Amino acid sequence: MCFNLLNNDYDQSGPARLCGFTLLEVIVSTLILGILFSGMLLAFHRTQEGSYQYALYERAAAVGQRRIELIMATIQEPNGLFLQGQDEIDPVFFWNLNLERILIDESSLVKKIDNTIIKATVSVEAGLPGYPQPLIELVRYFDYLDPLPGNEVAVPLPLEPNARWLERLREELGREPTLDEIMIELVKIGELSPEMAQELGISVDVGVIKEIIK
Repeated sequence: MCFNLLNNDYDQSGPARLCGFTLLEVIVSTLILGILFSGMLLAFHRTQEGSYQYALYERAAAVGQRRIELIMATIQEPNGLFLQGQDEIDPVFFWNLNLERILIDESSLVKKIDNTIIKATVSVEAGLPGYPQPLIELVRYFDYLDPLPGNEVAVPLPLEPNARWLERLREELGREPTLDEIMIELVKIGELSPEMAQELGISVDVGVIKEIIK
């Protein structure tokens, strides 16, 4: 838009003119620049948020790795005090350790000590709102861990309280069976091999156990 410098009349031609923008042109230009600037800010924010999330997941993975490495270093089944807690190095994170026995023989339908391995799963959560929980899970498998004091094996298989063989054994004995009697019964029904029974410290020789089975 141009104006004549001599009489300030609106003029589109002439040797001396003063040119500028109308209010409408300024508003439209400002709107366009605002849209472009908003897009740049949004892209920057998403990039920054993605970098922060990536760093957060890396820190969570480090927390889980420390728990797994502790088990690998000690080869010891953790007790109840070491199954969950807050990380000492990075206190933003909370971890939970779960140990279970899983079958390694797909053809077998019954879990036994000699056909299972120990699966250790560490779940790591962040004490921050707006993030999926758990952030990350790490899994490690162990063939053997030293059992807790008082246990024969690490992560023992739970006995079903209403198992038929256990009820039958109670009826035969007229009392609660001892650990050795339970182990011998497990050998009889094929849930435990005689060699494994001997390794577990049963006070009956393998040969005697085999004779009992016959």
